[in-house]
Amino acid sequence: MKTNLARIEAEYGQLRGRLLNLGWISQGYVQNRGPGAGGPCYQWTRKVKAKTISVALSQEQYAALKQAIENWREAQEILQQMQALRSEEHTSE
Repeated sequence: MKTNLARIEAEYGQLRGRLLNLGWISQGYVQNRGPGAGGPCYQWTRKVKAKTISVALSQEQYAALKQAIENWREAQEILQQMQALRSEEHTSE
């Protein structure tokens, strides 16, 4: 039982470390809509107070938000794993 608890705590610590190293996070979706009338067209879409909001982006903003959204998804996955470990800890007591 002690070794199981030690394993759970070690895994939990690793997950916390992954969260610390994620960087910026953001919800929503980004799209490269291809060339438009004035050149490339990048868009960020998200929900704000139950309404869909879309914003035009520069290429640099698109790249930064794309990474932030990937980080958000990874954060959600890590949090789910942490919750599962917490549940496992309580059932092993």
